[in-house]
Amino acid sequence: MKYEYRVIDRKAKGMLGDRMRPESLAKLLNEHASQGWELDRIIDNEGYASMSIGKNVFYLIFRRPAVALDGQ
Repeated sequence: MKYEYRVIDRKAKGMLGDRMRPESLAKLLNEHASQGWELDRIIDNEGYASMSIGKNVFYLIFRRPAVALDGQ
């Protein structure tokens, strides 16, 4: 099966730190689930300094089955 992916970044702390609260995450997950997306994995930027220097950021990777243009 082929998938399409969506990547969303979220800060763990700082001015927008509430974006990683359980209630905020549940809302985000439910919004994406209603569109057919499922959470595939979460990646943090620890060890990837070039991705977000000085920020504690998490990347939420969502996926859903890709719709083939030719109907397959």
